[in-house]
Amino acid sequence: MASGEQRLGQLAQQTSTLSLHESPSPLANLPQEIIAEVLARLPVECLLRFRCVSKSWLALISTHHFVNTHLHVCKNKHESSRNRLFLIASFSGLGKICSISSIVPENSSPTLVELSRFSKSPCRSPRILGSCNGLLCLSTVHFKLILWNPSTRKSREFPDSFIQTKSGCYIRYGFGYDERTNDYKVVKMFSFEKNGGRHENIVKAYSLRANSWTMMSGFSSAYIYGKCGVFLNGAIHWEIRDTDSWDIVALDLGTERYRTMALPRAENGKFYWTLGVSRGCLLACCFYYPKRTHLWVMKEYGVAESWTKVVSFTLSDHHRGYITVLHMSENGEEVLLKLGTQLAVYNSRNGSFKHVECVASPRTIEVQSATYDESLALLDIGHDREN
Repeated sequence: MASGEQRLGQLAQQTSTLSLHESPSPLANLPQEIIAEVLARLPVECLLRFRCVSKSWLALISTHHFVNTHLHVCKNKHESSRNRLFLIASFSGLGKICSISSIVPENSSPTLVELSRFSKSPCRSPRILGSCNGLLCLSTVHFKLILWNPSTRKSREFPDSFIQTKSGCYIRYGFGYDERTNDYKVVKMFSFEKNGGRHENIVKAYSLRANSWTMMSGFSSAYIYGKCGVFLNGAIHWEIRDTDSWDIVALDLGTERYRTMALPRAENGKFYWTLGVSRGCLLACCFYYPKRTHLWVMKEYGVAESWTKVVSFTLSDHHRGYITVLHMSENGEEVLLKLGTQLAVYNSRNGSFKHVECVASPRTIEVQSATYDESLALLDIGHDREN
């Protein structure tokens, strides 16, 4: 017997052609709570069509509660078909072009299936500042920031924030979600070098709910290496470097407090760390010049002793460049990497690299990337605009 979810999925084509004045008769006798539970398990594409079924469905799908429930269901599913990879490739003389792919497990190996190529982005020449709950935080050339949902094409634009600075200031960003207040926040750090290699960080935060920037408590730290922090467990994380000593600084968006977390102990030599998130775990990638790389996973969040080395590999001469871990298979044997302007899947079983086709080409000078889940985020915001 087909489940409620299967039944509703079979009605997708039928209901997408209904007018606003018609009702989905096959579901007319189902309780509203059951309909909500079933709808929450459907892809975003179906839900956007289902808003036209009736006024009651439009109101239901647009509520904060439904948007959050749908996101929770998506995150807890073991299907990787809803994981997306957003790419921006910069070509000489051609500006930046966007492409969206789906990360699909094929024999447990992450494979990219292109969803759209050269798709319309909400701004020209965007830079990716972060990803959270299906939203991307982008900057523009006109000193504006944008929160954009590639699944719904909804976006929210707001001005960037500045302070009076002198020379020697560098900027770091972070983007995340405050569950306590159901609010998305963008964090901007203005970091000034002080004596002894320390840095004083002035911090401002933009609240989507308040639509305004406010000052936060600043902090002193070593050099913040990560230009854009990664969001996990209600906090934004940046890697920090003090000579050869590395740590993580984490900002809890709910309490607005900072904490330092230890990275795994590195071996001797010249190296750098990058952070990532995959399958709800914090990743730390240590690259030892010129070719060797170790990938660690924090099995228990916030517990330094839970760092576990899952992959070690050596790059070949044609796989050079800044390393970013984008996705890891459930068994940890396959890792999707960005190596400079290339994408590659590393197979730890046989130690091989498989090049992945994307928008990059021999003329590419830069590739930006971010992974995200399908979501309805921003659909419940009254003042957003559609692209």
